[in-house]
Amino acid sequence: MYPKITVTEAAANLSQLCEQVINDREVLLITREEGENVAIIPAEELEHFLKLTRIFSSIQKHSKLLNSLSESNESQVKHQTVDELLEELGLDKV
Repeated sequence: MYPKITVTEAAANLSQLCEQVINDREVLLITREEGENVAIIPAEELEHFLKLTRIFSSIQKHSKLLNSLSESNESQVKHQTVDELLEELGLDKV
């Protein structure tokens, strides 16, 4: 599970917590007595997560990724980073 901190503690140490989250690349949950909890996450990590969420929401795009993965497992394609694969599939602007 992720580290947790109360909203009061977070408010008192927000700048320091932001640095910690960025340096550790880890989500920090902020707990509240009333209402839903919230999380601090590095913006770059959020961007990657949202990009992947949009990709997997499309059946057609999901199918392309599965086919690419299958080919990759059969060593028929060169090794690529996730960003390179997304660009090749035309999914980098999703």
